[in-house]
Amino acid sequence: MLNNIIEQGYGKTIFDEKSRFVFITLADDFDYTHEQLRDDTIVINFKDTRVNKELSKALLIENSEVKMVRTYNTFNGARVVLTLTNKINYTIEKVNNDSLRVYFNKQGGK
Repeated sequence: MLNNIIEQGYGKTIFDEKSRFVFITLADDFDYTHEQLRDDTIVINFKDTRVNKELSKALLIENSEVKMVRTYNTFNGARVVLTLTNKINYTIEKVNNDSLRVYFNKQGGK
């Protein structure tokens, strides 16, 4: 059975050292892999997952470490591509078996 990416966005937390993050919410539990292709690109792949049509577009973000979030289907799942303003440290956290948060730390370099 295919899973679905149902929401994506960008947020800020006030009381956390990991102040900025991209979130991705899926309909059910999921498996994923990630890699930083270049200094300015992070790719997250979700196996056996589809992207809802309304999310198959670029999300542009102003005044952030993240310039753009793109979500699209691949031949074996879904892919989320994060385009960054420059090389920056990031961590990925799975939340409640149906969400993923990609946190961006203020200091540069991974």
